[in-house]
Order: sequence, then structure tokens, then C-alpha cells
Amino acid sequence: MSSNSIQYVQAIFYQETLQQLKTLFDFYIDARFLLLHENRSEDAIKNFFNEVYELFVKVVMNPFYDSNQKIQLSSFEERVKSAARKYL
Repeated sequence: MSSNSIQYVQAIFYQETLQQLKTLFDFYIDARFLLLHENRSEDAIKNFFNEVYELFVKVVMNPFYDSNQKIQLSSFEERVKSAARKYL
């Protein structure tokens, strides 16, 4: 998702009608992960985001990773999907 899209959603995040449909996990780094969902367990969502964060850190710590490019690794995408199946 583009940075502008996330900024737009972040701007309307606290509107009451939408608050139950999504969760924004804002790290202490320049990355944000947004999950659109129906009501789910907060613990499951937190565990999902923690696992995705760990995967993200592994990718960006790779010396061959270019921080100016999108993450286009099929292994990263598959592991995120696996975490979604596991927790969501």
C-alpha cells in the first residue's frame, strides 16, 4: 500500500464508524502495517502484527536489501499470509 494511502487511512482512523474495522500497528520505525478486519480477538491481531514485524525486521536487516524499494519477496508475502492464516 502506498504511503499516501496509509496516511489517508491514518487520518480517518479514529472516526467511530471505522474504528472497529481496522487496526493500525505503528512501529517505532518508518513502517506502518494496516489490517482491515471484522471484529477479531485483540490478542490474535497483536500476535499477527508482532510476527509480521519480526519478518519485516529480518528483511530490512539483510545487507542486500535496498530501503528505497518495495519488498517484493515471494517468501515474505507467503510468510505474512501464513501468519494471517495462523492468527486471523
